[in-house]
Amino acid sequence: MAELKPHLLQIMNGLIEEVRFGKAALRIAIGLNYADPDAWAVAPLFFGLSRQANLEVAQMYAAKLCDKPTKKKSPVTIRTLLNLAKKQPMLFTKGSHAEVIEAANKCWKIISGLKVPLASIEKRRHESLAHLDANSVMNPGQLKHTAPLTLADLEKIFEGTEEILRSMDRFFTGLVGEIIFLEQDDYRAVLRIAADAKRSATRSASPKQPRPTAESE
Repeated sequence: MAELKPHLLQIMNGLIEEVRFGKAALRIAIGLNYADPDAWAVAPLFFGLSRQANLEVAQMYAAKLCDKPTKKKSPVTIRTLLNLAKKQPMLFTKGSHAEVIEAANKCWKIISGLKVPLASIEKRRHESLAHLDANSVMNPGQLKHTAPLTLADLEKIFEGTEEILRSMDRFFTGLVGEIIFLEQDDYRAVLRIAADAKRSATRSASPKQPRPTAESE
């Protein structure tokens, strides 16, 4: 069976969506991490699980974006885009072959600069996120030391992959701007409503002080 090969526009659109969803998940996780304690008090399990889930989703999107091909599978990744640019620069019609190849080479340097956090994400995916490794069961929490990863690392990965997409698109459609959801901060409305509800309930539950009478004065 012949291997399916998406064309350049499909590759760009697919990767842009991966970045958009990954950035949104990470933004929500960070927002929940620093949310108003009054909001958390309304539904601590819900907000706690939401934060954890979005952190894991963000890591999976980061892993998918920069995945490496294997003998059995060739996933569509940032590497796919850059390899295509070097092999078929004529597909990028808004630049010369030399400009496209030079841009791709610069983008490969961005990938190289992400080597350490990407290695941590790959290990986390294989041992905890996508598969539950025996070692992770026997030594819970060990990945914090064997595959360290920070929120700043994840932000750096998405910033780097977005930079690559925008750099290469300059020679393709020239239309790709900042890759975000316009409603990326709508979670704040939920937190605000929860916090306001908690404060209102607290005020209602507080015993009211009796108003002074003429005798007490």
